[in-house]
Amino acid sequence: MPDPQGVLNTYGDRFAPTTPGFGADISSQRLDALDEAALAYAWTLASEDRGCPGVCVDLGCGRGEMGARFAELGLDTLLLDILPREHTVLASGPRPHLEYLGKNVRQVCASDLPRPVDLLYSQRFIHYLRYEEARQVLKLFRSRMPFGAKLFLSASGLDSELSEGYCGKHFPAQSRFTVLSPAMQERHGISSPVCLYRESELTFLCEECGFEVDRSFISSFGNVKTCCRAN
Repeated sequence: MPDPQGVLNTYGDRFAPTTPGFGADISSQRLDALDEAALAYAWTLASEDRGCPGVCVDLGCGRGEMGARFAELGLDTLLLDILPREHTVLASGPRPHLEYLGKNVRQVCASDLPRPVDLLYSQRFIHYLRYEEARQVLKLFRSRMPFGAKLFLSASGLDSELSEGYCGKHFPAQSRFTVLSPAMQERHGISSPVCLYRESELTFLCEECGFEVDRSFISSFGNVKTCCRAN
């Protein structure tokens, strides 16, 4: 396992455990630009006179820190992950506007999801799915989202240090799904296979699933971030 006292990256993040084999919990340590954009949009939803709360989903939520922030704004929020509920922010009991679905996203169906979904947020998760699985999941969520609803999505990047010794580096995204090098597995606590993304690949994935990309960028670590709207 990574050293809990060791610094993971240039942001000063340390290894805070989340789902075993699926990396560190970053959301409890800091907000990044994608988080801030999602929260700004959540605030807009919460401020609208809609007659009912907006609806958010935190996909691959880990402990659910970000989803809890949406709920604190008064938005009905679904946390979705395979972690046991007692390992999430709901461990101490129910919270207003916050629900949890403990299920493998590959097995999620439309009836599991709220409708409409006004905001879909997924940070550092989609790369744990094969490209085709990610496409199916995003299409499923798009089917629950009205025109103009927002997607805030990130994936570990093919130009980040995670690609050092990564055997899938020279494969197309559609067939790129393998484990990181032993050194990167140890450093980041990621033992599961991943599909690392180029910026153009993640934006294409979003577009083919029915989203228009408003903004995409690469973090200083090398991860890919997108802000999209359903079209």
